[in-house]
Amino acid sequence: MAHDWSSAYLLQAFYDYKMLRRIEIMADVEDAQKIYFLLKMGEKAAQSYLTDGHEAPVKDHFALPRFIKHALKSDPLLRCRIKAKHKYSEFVKKIEKIENYVTELHRLVATSEKFANCEYPYRDTSGAIKVPSEEDFSVIGPSNAPLLRKYIGVFEMVFDASGLRYSP
Repeated sequence: MAHDWSSAYLLQAFYDYKMLRRIEIMADVEDAQKIYFLLKMGEKAAQSYLTDGHEAPVKDHFALPRFIKHALKSDPLLRCRIKAKHKYSEFVKKIEKIENYVTELHRLVATSEKFANCEYPYRDTSGAIKVPSEEDFSVIGPSNAPLLRKYIGVFEMVFDASGLRYSP
């Protein structure tokens, strides 16, 4: 099937979402793996809306925060798609509730081995080398479960509005 850049990135984000849903039900999956798919899903969905489709999106790790803070509320195509299937006001409320959560989640993007991240070994503040899959990340812990659910819910609405549905 032929795709433009925008639809290809959105579809790959949907596949990352499907993998996230599959590993959520597994008992022994490390936090780092869950966060990896949360971030990849969000980044790719963001990049799909931050390109015109004719050019590959610029690969940067700030697409997700920009998407959450600006594009989700202002993209006319997305607004139209969301309004066709959901209450747009509910969508905007979810976005507003997760903005700070996205900032916390985004801090775990692998930008350097000097910072805690979900993908590569890093040095902590004491100088010890840490393996992400051996760490517990509070950003997806029980205290943040409602925000995590809202974060995933925003993307479920985006996917659904684009005709992409997951059924386990």
